[in-house]
Amino acid sequence: MKFIQSTIVCGAALIAISPASADHKVYSPVVEEGVLELEARGQRTVDSAADKNDQQNQVYEISYGVNSWWYTAVFGNLTKDPQGGLQYNATALENIFQLTPQGEYWMDVGLYLEYAKASARNDPDELEFKLLLEKQIAPFVVTANLIFNRDIGPNAGKGAGFEYALRANYPWKRAVQFGVEAFGEPGRLTGLDPVNEQHHLIGPVISGKFNLPILPGNFVYNVGYLFGMTQGSPAGEAKWELEYEIPF
Repeated sequence: MKFIQSTIVCGAALIAISPASADHKVYSPVVEEGVLELEARGQRTVDSAADKNDQQNQVYEISYGVNSWWYTAVFGNLTKDPQGGLQYNATALENIFQLTPQGEYWMDVGLYLEYAKASARNDPDELEFKLLLEKQIAPFVVTANLIFNRDIGPNAGKGAGFEYALRANYPWKRAVQFGVEAFGEPGRLTGLDPVNEQHHLIGPVISGKFNLPILPGNFVYNVGYLFGMTQGSPAGEAKWELEYEIPF
């Protein structure tokens, strides 16, 4: 446990880190060794107000579980403003480090580190740090991501941004599982936004894993609909994750 505590303290020192581009995915700290993953995910807002409707974020990723404690990935990020077109936003490298063997301690712990290179010359790059926590509270698996991010480079904003991602999952069957996910963006640590201007969403999701006899590996999915909880949030958001896992 001393190792876990010291690692968390070291990780907190990285919170010099930018308001992330609202990638609404909950990450488990558990790494699958020797698995190549091809993933597409995204979300789209739904709102009667034109300045909140049809905002999109899409990610296309390839990743690999290098060993029992290290997962690495590269992905491209596309975004769309409510009244604009879809544009390539950034290329990013991410890494997950599993710090505790699954189930050995009271809680599973991991660290997520990401560097995103902006595609536009005058846009800042971004560093992101996530503390990944997971605990089985029968019959549910509860996962929490505490997210800190910071702009770097030209036109970088000041201070570190804080966000969170939460999930409570009921593993009914391998192919069909039910859960609730929540995401929030309270603002920067130097001064949180007024509550009515913060973004907070929560809603049901369905997920699962299955295989097809004609293809190797597994298909993983997660689809859901989130509801805005504050005036600053969109009324709703549809989200989806599709993944193909190939063991090597």
